[in-house]
Amino acid sequence: MKDSVAAVILAAGHGRRVGIGKHKLQLGARTFLQEAVETSVRGGFSPVICVVAPDEHAGVASLFDNTVSVVVNPDADRGMLSSVIEGIRHAGDCRAALVFPVDHPFVRPETLLDLLRRSADRPGHFIKPVYHGRGGHPVVIPASAFDVILKASSSLTLRGVIAESGIPVERVEVNDKGVLRNINTFEDLHEE
Repeated sequence: MKDSVAAVILAAGHGRRVGIGKHKLQLGARTFLQEAVETSVRGGFSPVICVVAPDEHAGVASLFDNTVSVVVNPDADRGMLSSVIEGIRHAGDCRAALVFPVDHPFVRPETLLDLLRRSADRPGHFIKPVYHGRGGHPVVIPASAFDVILKASSSLTLRGVIAESGIPVERVEVNDKGVLRNINTFEDLHEE
């Protein structure tokens, strides 16, 4: 497991702007969460860990076989970093973890393969995808940063933790606009 890189899919948000948890939104025949899991697997990440709100555990667990771990964030209202912490806590002794917000359903598996390769070339670095100079998601977190994240103040964002950590960030230019497409409203689904 030491050579593996986990995928931590953040799916505990309530999706207040769309009225339902964004993990339930559909992209074709699949939900955003199913899409993120499939993309992570095809991108070479294992294990796959889905972080969900307490009331979503049973429903999400029923969607996947035992190759996907479903972890509860007991207080999802604390924000995204609280879900990152829960996911990292369950990543075990992986050499890194991909933090994949579920509201980025257009990220391509090829992009994840690029990030995975770069994380192997640059162990000990955060790996961040960039499209036309703009940073996006998902981000690979090296195991050397796990303790920093687990001890981080809940008032911080992941960006803040990365900035304060002193750990270098490797920016990877990708040909994938999906790394920037954060879906917050139904209208966002139809924008290019």
